[in-house]
Amino acid sequence: MSPRLRAALRAAFVVFGTIALTAAGTLAPAHAATAVAASTIDGWEETGSSNVSSLTGGQGVATREDGTTLYRGVGSIPSSVRDQGWTHVGDPDIANGYVFDAYEDQDAATAKMFRVTTPQGAGYNYVHQLEPGEKYNNAFAAVSPDAQWLVSGEWGDTDRLLVFPAPVLNPSTPATGGTLDRAAQITLDHRIRDIQGCDFVTATRLLCASDDHSTDLWPDRLPLQQIDLARPLDGAEVTGHVTSLGPLPQRSFCSGTFETEGIDYHPASRTLRAQVIQPGICILSTTVHRYQPAAQALRTAAEPSKAAAARTPVVFVHGYNAGPGVWGQLKDDFKAAGYTDAELFAWPYDTSQSVNEVLAGQFASYVDGVRRQTGAAQVDVVTHSFGSLTGRWYVKFGGGQDTVRSLVSLGGPNHGTTTAWLCAAWDQACRDMTPGSYVQKQLASGDETPGAVRYATFWSNCDAEINPDDSVPLNGATNVAAGCLDHNDLLVDDGVSAGVRGFLAG
Repeated sequence: MSPRLRAALRAAFVVFGTIALTAAGTLAPAHAATAVAASTIDGWEETGSSNVSSLTGGQGVATREDGTTLYRGVGSIPSSVRDQGWTHVGDPDIANGYVFDAYEDQDAATAKMFRVTTPQGAGYNYVHQLEPGEKYNNAFAAVSPDAQWLVSGEWGDTDRLLVFPAPVLNPSTPATGGTLDRAAQITLDHRIRDIQGCDFVTATRLLCASDDHSTDLWPDRLPLQQIDLARPLDGAEVTGHVTSLGPLPQRSFCSGTFETEGIDYHPASRTLRAQVIQPGICILSTTVHRYQPAAQALRTAAEPSKAAAARTPVVFVHGYNAGPGVWGQLKDDFKAAGYTDAELFAWPYDTSQSVNEVLAGQFASYVDGVRRQTGAAQVDVVTHSFGSLTGRWYVKFGGGQDTVRSLVSLGGPNHGTTTAWLCAAWDQACRDMTPGSYVQKQLASGDETPGAVRYATFWSNCDAEINPDDSVPLNGATNVAAGCLDHNDLLVDDGVSAGVRGFLAG
């Protein structure tokens, strides 16, 4: 929100109080339908609009999974948050039932804060100390479809968006609040200005509402801008291509300056909402414009969606003391074979935690997010080393027999490895990998390859990390001897890569 409107709304809130709220309702009752003109937004058709009070709903909007809407405004900041100096709230987002709010401390201007409210109502604050050159503005929070990354933006001219681990949902963040460091940035190929809100439409596309009133960067005032990412967010640097789709509506019986605010996309209903604060004496009313994908856009998207439905998404699970980056070579091989970035996912997680008590549940949530994002009923899971135990526990005990089509284990300690005794004294994951551990006994009990899931293992007789070598194969699986390879060479070997892709295609 611009300083002009922020000051006006604060004054209205203090001076008019309840009278202002009543006036706002009189001028523009919540959810009152209004006539619409033809849309000027490329690829989207405006289907209607409603109005909310700018005091309690003019800063942002998000949609819950059940289709109900959440609004944020100057008057919706909890007193406990305001008392800490966080006096401005931005455009929120909702992921897996968790509400993400973006806050600014406009006086100190040394940090920004993201507040997460759980489905049970608990609130946790995550504070990010500003880096050199970073602006204090915290206009919005947009959570990636896999619920692992949070995107935020700065006011003014910029050629980047900031990427953070999604608090609470990304296991690299503290569970109940704390500090939040930036993970990466989205570097844009064209400058943008005064972005008030963004939301993900797909894993590689955001839509953003700009409050740019000039035309030196883009031909339209108050443009809706589309940002297409080179790949889904994974915690590393990524580029984004910016396109302007046209101006957001500026319709009112009042004269003066309009201001764009929050934006929201609800995948289940394919509804896009964009907020515009009314000008002049109508400032206490915010219009929420609703859009659906244009018929031509739906037809254009139909063929890719059919192809995606025919190919099962792949979820990669890295091993102990590693990260998603280990899958770079194998993901490149999958893409060379026809997969797209939108079909390949690498789960980031803290490998020091318990397989059965912590990781399997987190992995179940991640798989559910992938399925929601892609529309696929099932996923293929490719694991390496310690990751095999989490994947297998999820399939055997966590409901994965319905959601996993195939599970591949590359050098997994499926019956334990004596090497894990070296770190078992202080690390739970190592204890889970030791022969005879609780996790090993449970996974080995009964059927090692339960359900209709297809299983494959790849093992090496030169793997120094897995002792004995025959710990990897599973009864009932397709067990492949990969030859004399080091433990991590299973991730990059051409023969193993071809074998994995062939198994999943079979």
